[in-house]
Amino acid sequence: MLTLAEAEKDDGAKAVALGNLGNLAKTRGDLAAAEGYYEKALTLNQELGSKEGMAANYGNLGGLEHARGNMAGARAFWVQARDLFAEIGMPHMVEQLQGWIDSLDE
Repeated sequence: MLTLAEAEKDDGAKAVALGNLGNLAKTRGDLAAAEGYYEKALTLNQELGSKEGMAANYGNLGGLEHARGNMAGARAFWVQARDLFAEIGMPHMVEQLQGWIDSLDE
């Protein structure tokens, strides 16, 4: 997907591909690579003004910080994601993120 997105100069698809590569790297335990992919995806989504994409990237970065044991970092990213999802009217995602935030308090 990344190769096709780059060939077509489709930065939206490129951001999605980078986020997915980040998820794959995280699953494989390569947290540094995951962070790099997530940050590149976030930068593209910021440039595109894609609040949904930014929210997804903040959610992924929160999951990464959670995996690292950095609960304060996870909370900060998840709050950013939750607030963006609320802003664009995605209540199911707001609920999911709030559940993750609440789980940090347990």
